[in-house]
Amino acid sequence: DFTHVGPPMGSFATTDPAGTDIAARSGLRSQIDGIESDGAGGWFVAPGSFIIASRGADELIHVLPDGTRDPNWHAPYFADKILAILRVGSRLFVAGSFYDNPAFADRGVVALDAATGALLPWYARLGGDPFNRVERLAAAGSRLYLVGAFTSVDGQARAGLAAVDVDTAAVQPAVLAI
Repeated sequence: DFTHVGPPMGSFATTDPAGTDIAARSGLRSQIDGIESDGAGGWFVAPGSFIIASRGADELIHVLPDGTRDPNWHAPYFADKILAILRVGSRLFVAGSFYDNPAFADRGVVALDAATGALLPWYARLGGDPFNRVERLAAAGSRLYLVGAFTSVDGQARAGLAAVDVDTAAVQPAVLAI
């Protein structure tokens, strides 16, 4: 039961608290597969479609609390599908299938500086065939949990489930609790 229909706004827009007026739009044209709070009233928004495959339409963005796109936040361009994003403190973890970008070929997850979007030197090297990907992320304490299609992390056997250190990406001991 809609009480208001507005003009086309792309795939992400903000509304006023009553939900009646559109305050701002992001300019994204692709579907949205991930949204994460920035902890200060804004959002990180991840495109879910890699069909359009153009930087202006399909890039990870930061949306400010007023609903406008942050002009000072610049993440690397992920030509492949982003499957999950998760902010942990000052880091934004981006997970997906990044096989089209040679720089990310053995990564299924990267860490960005949440304030600037800059790629951080955090690196959990995944192994598997044919493609490494991380589909889900979760965090608890200093651990970042990775779920996806990979067989190892930094040479240690992990069958699609691993815990790595949030700060260093060091592989944590395998623990299985049932």
